Amino acid sequence: MPVTVIAKIKQQAGTFKLLDATDVDLTTPAPLSKRGVSYSIDGGGSALTTGIKGTFGVPVACTVANWRLEGDQSGSATVDVLSAAFGVAPAYVSMVGAGTKPTVSAAVASALTVPAGWTTTAIAANTTIQVNLTPGATFLRLTRYLELDLT
Repeated sequence: MPVTVIAKIKQQAGTFKLLDATDVDLTTPAPLSKRGVSYSIDGGGSALTTGIKGTFGVPVACTVANWRLEGDQSGSATVDVLSAAFGVAPAYVSMVGAGTKPTVSAAVASALTVPAGWTTTAIAANTTIQVNLTPGATFLRLTRYLELDLT
């Protein structure tokens, strides 16, 4: 059964204190420092094809902390992550470079993975991201997830 509590509180430097009880602090939670961005590629009932599969903007500065790929069935695919400053397309450059590209191999999904050997994981504010897909023959839909660290 829910309990309603009515209390007088006072805010001091981000901390809320009950005025009636000096031993109780209701501290303001820290802001979230990670955000997830997912992007789905759908073949419309047909197997996915190779090439650029979409573009989206990232309005805040951040770094790629992890990535994951998830398909609609067991299969294989590799994704390159390209970036460009907003408004300068088609000057896209691979963020992965010679590093390990996000890959799912003979599975429905890859594990959440830290980028390895990428040219950069930093994303400047107002960057445009593109997805370049090299699929196997079985995926009809694939979702690419990036976990971004805002700190």
